[in-house]
Order: sequence, then C-alpha cells, then structure tokens
Amino acid sequence: MSLATVRGGALATAAFAAALIGFSIPISTALDNVLAALVVAAFLAAGHLRERLRPVASNTAVIALLGFLLLLCAGALYGEAAPATRLKYLSKYNDLVLAAILVPLFLDGRARRLGLAAFGVAMALTLLLSFMLSASLLPPAGWLRGDPGNAVVFRLQITHNLLMAFAAFLYASCALRQTVRWKRNALWTLAALAGIDVLFLVHGRTGQIALLVLTVYFGARHFGWRGLVAGMLVAVAGVLAAWYFSSIFREHVVLTTAQYEQSRAEDAADSASSVGLRMEWYRNTLRMIARRPVLGAGTGGFPEAYAAFVTDPKAQKPTHPHNQFLLTAAETGVAGLAALVAMLVALWRGSARIDDALLREAARALVLTFAIGCLFNSLLVDHAEGLFFVWMASLAFAGQRAGAGTAA
Repeated sequence: MSLATVRGGALATAAFAAALIGFSIPISTALDNVLAALVVAAFLAAGHLRERLRPVASNTAVIALLGFLLLLCAGALYGEAAPATRLKYLSKYNDLVLAAILVPLFLDGRARRLGLAAFGVAMALTLLLSFMLSASLLPPAGWLRGDPGNAVVFRLQITHNLLMAFAAFLYASCALRQTVRWKRNALWTLAALAGIDVLFLVHGRTGQIALLVLTVYFGARHFGWRGLVAGMLVAVAGVLAAWYFSSIFREHVVLTTAQYEQSRAEDAADSASSVGLRMEWYRNTLRMIARRPVLGAGTGGFPEAYAAFVTDPKAQKPTHPHNQFLLTAAETGVAGLAALVAMLVALWRGSARIDDALLREAARALVLTFAIGCLFNSLLVDHAEGLFFVWMASLAFAGQRAGAGTAA
C-alpha cells in the first residue's frame, strides 16, 4: 500500500467523520468527542497540510471564528483568576479551532450533502422519539432527558429546542427545492412537526423565540413582503394555538411573566425562578462591565469576579451570566463584545458569497438562531451548541467562492 493511498484513506475518513458529527451533535456528547478526535487525527495523517489549509486563509467562517478565539486567548493572559482556571475556561471555546479543519474537509460537496443528511436524520429521529415520549409510548429509560410533560430526548430543553427550530427551517428550505413530490411533502411534514414539537411539547423558550423569528425570516426571504406578512401571521397563529391548546406553553408563559414581575421587586431572586435569576445576573453583570469596561475580568475570570462583586450570601453565584454577550463583555471588555458582534455580522454578510442557495440560507438561519440564543444563554461555552455553531458554519461556508471576503 502506497503512502498516497494511506493519505487518501485518511482524508476520506476525516471527511466522513466530519459529516457524521452532524448526526452526533443532537444525540451524544461522547460520540461528538470521538468523531472530533478522529477528524483531527485523520486530517493530520492525510498530510499536505499547507495545501489543504490554503483555502481557509480567505474563508469568512474561519477568519471570523479564529479571530474571536484569538481575542479570547489574549483575555486569558490577564485577570485575577489562576492560570489553570483561565486555561480551563478557554478550553470551552476550543471547538472554534475546528473550523480550520472542517472547512477544507467540507470543500467536497459529497461531504456537505452527507453532513446535512446526517443532521436531518438525527433530528427526525429526535422528533419521532419526542412525540412518542409526549404520548407516553416510551418506557422510562436512563438515556431519556425528559418526560411526557417536557418531551426532550437526548439533550436538555434549551439545546433540543434550538436545534429543532433550526431543523424546522432546514426542512422547509429543502422542501422548497425538492422536485420529487413525495419527498417534498415529507420535508414539509417534518418542518411542521418540528415546529409543533418546539411550541407544544418542549419547554425551551429560547428555541421557541428562534422558531418564530426563523418563520418570519423564511417567509420574507422567499416570498418578499407577502411572505413577511404571511410569516408573521403564521408565527402569531402558532403562538395563539400553543396558548389555547398546550397547557405546557400556557403555564410556561404565565410562569415566565410572574417570575419577571417578581424579579423587578426583589434584590435576590428565588433559586426556583429561572427568569428571576437571569434578570439578577444580567443586572449585576452590567454593573460589573461598567466598572471594568476596557479589559474586563479576563477570560475565565467571570465566576471569581462575580462572587467578589455580589457579596449578598443569599444570592446565587453563577459560573456565567446565561448571556454570551454579557459574558464576553465582562471578561474581555468592549473589545471582546465588539469582536463577538463582528463575528456574527461577518458571517451574515459573508453568506452572500455562498453560491449554493440552501447553504446560504442555512448560514443566515444559523446567525439568527445564535444571535437570539446568545441573548438568553452563554451558548458558545455549552458543548452541543458551541460545536453545532462551528460545524454548521464550516459546512455552509465551505461553499463560499474561493477568495471571497464579506459582502453586503
């Protein structure tokens, strides 16, 4: 067996494993880690690294993601947290590095198609099991994360609903381009069921907001102002239907409103109030940022800085404020916040140079999903969400025209 054959096999293995990450992200953290390690090892074994990495020099996703990571690395050079703590928290962003490897692998159109199919199959499986769980058709099992009242399956509710909202958009986008009638109908059905799952069966509020925004965007993007109106009507109808027909949704809205009103009257939120805790963390984090707006507390410095800033023994001391924008600003100052926003803007603008319409829409839906998600969660330090962001951005932007920068 020649060296060229071995290297070719290693490259094919890396591309196949990269595509399969799309299946593992909604299902298994352990499989994510195995596949990511296999991607790196096989990519390195394939050799010719300089040649393979050449396309990343002008790729929007790689530049944007690695640029943001570089600023986080600079933030790890200072602060009051111990060096080991800084490295520990910096490692939560290490998936960003994968973009430099995934983009060259996804230059192969077959790998991109396999990756999208793998993600679609995983979400369809999750959808099926979620409906079965909601209908009490699944027996209790250790791998199930939810119950009939909150039908999450493999992941927790925030992750489940964010990924399902994105999957609904992806199914609908594929349906528009499908010429085979039964396949088109199947995709529209999956899109509708995914929307029902997000609004009616699972508690994740972030995913519900993302779904409504993506619905409006989908209508406006594909059908102009009429689509914008139709998308808004569909979103409103979905909310009203969920309010009247889903006790889960209705009780969650009432609880959210009550917790928000209570949080405005209390200094320290009740530990059972998720909304109250978030509002308390947001207020305190904003005050922290006002005190150190330039450099912040350093990457990984938020937990100690927050604990030192909030001395009330009754107050909970989070490891992050459940808002990626506030976390980044608190740790790396206004420059870090600007870098995070610039990363999302660059991805949105750069998507205009993606030739494939489906990938272009996937890239924009990804930006919308994460811009919304990062308002209510520190998504980039969460494993599944952070990996999905890097994986989908790499897959979509591998279809960007060579040498393309950003475009309006």
